[in-house]
Amino acid sequence: MKSLLYGKLDHIITTDTGEVLEFSDPRIQDIKKAIEEVFGLEIDADPLYFYTVQNKSS
Repeated sequence: MKSLLYGKLDHIITTDTGEVLEFSDPRIQDIKKAIEEVFGLEIDADPLYFYTVQNKSS
């Protein structure tokens, strides 16, 4: 599943199956901007990876 609704892609990696999902959510960029403003920093790179395991009940 690939979402190209927003330019930057982040990833969900299911470690027990090896599946990799790509997703896009503009709220992540809003959080990045807030961190830069609050802490007076400039974030150079911001890859986001969620490492998961398959939910056995689904």
